[in-house]
Amino acid sequence: MKLLLDECLPHELRGWLSEHEVHTAKWAKLDGISNGHLLSAAENRYDTLITVDTSLRSQNKVSKFQIGVILVITKSNKPAEIEKKIDAIKEALKRIKKGHVIVVGETESES
Repeated sequence: MKLLLDECLPHELRGWLSEHEVHTAKWAKLDGISNGHLLSAAENRYDTLITVDTSLRSQNKVSKFQIGVILVITKSNKPAEIEKKIDAIKEALKRIKKGHVIVVGETESES
């Protein structure tokens, strides 16, 4: 699976998901782009966007995009905090579908 890490995530996540092709937003030259434009620019290049940006879901109708979104709810975006969620992220990657959001964290849900 081809994954895009939003710019708010630590690059260490790439190594924790090494069974996938993982790019950072900066590497993909998609950093600094607003959420709606990011989804649009990424949908034909990536299968899933991983982010901690909770506003992404409320500001955009993800179902209209051909990309899945995994929203990680955590205390911070520091590597140690994200690493605590890695098993849940990997499990979400098995279930994610284009146009859907899976929330990983304190209140896991799917929409």
